[in-house]
Amino acid sequence: MKPRLDKDAWISVLKLSTQWRFNDVRKLAIRALTPLLVDPVELDEAAKLGIDIAFKLTNIIINHLRDMMPAKPVPPSRDIPPPIAVVLGDMPVRWTPPPAMIHVQPPSIASRSPSPVSRPFPPEPQTPPPVLHRTILSSFESDFADLSAWQQQFLTREERAERERVKKERIEREAEERRLKELKEAKRARLAELQRMEGESQLRKEEEEQLRKELEELEQPKIDDDDDWSALLRPTGRKKKKR
Repeated sequence: MKPRLDKDAWISVLKLSTQWRFNDVRKLAIRALTPLLVDPVELDEAAKLGIDIAFKLTNIIINHLRDMMPAKPVPPSRDIPPPIAVVLGDMPVRWTPPPAMIHVQPPSIASRSPSPVSRPFPPEPQTPPPVLHRTILSSFESDFADLSAWQQQFLTREERAERERVKKERIEREAEERRLKELKEAKRARLAELQRMEGESQLRKEEEEQLRKELEELEQPKIDDDDDWSALLRPTGRKKKKR
């Protein structure tokens, strides 16, 4: 059961758990504070940005920067660490949006989709970000890379295990794809070699036919039994006998 705390108490829990690496408690604080990030009445922009930096969530930081730029620099706030405040305050100097972007009004925070922190890991696929979103990300790539690397230390045991599982599956899938690619290339090379041979022989014809059959099977998409049961549900073409 989640403790009943007010906003300021949850902010304190977030900051202390971030400092002490109490990652499970930190996750509780993030879940409790997430609704405040979509309510413009509860927190001003600087306070939201400070909490987002404590979350180390790149997408939310970019969203708030997109709303605030290029109107004015980030105001001073006790919620923003001094090194980050220097970087954010220097943003208008380091990069100015093109004139075509300045008058574009981004959607309000309340009208956007829920924060990524409310979604289970791994996150759902996201729609492509707008031009300004991509421009902010590319212009401050090293800053956001540092934030992303710093965020890794706050993963819970379950999140780390899930990431390791996904990573292991990706490595195994890529290795299998490489193996199949090399196998197909070897069979194609052997088939081409047989076709260049002079003369006819029954053994050569049988080997060519077998190679073509194996290549055809390798080209067929593989159905994962855990993900796709549709093959079992397709009609077989046999009509049921009437009794």
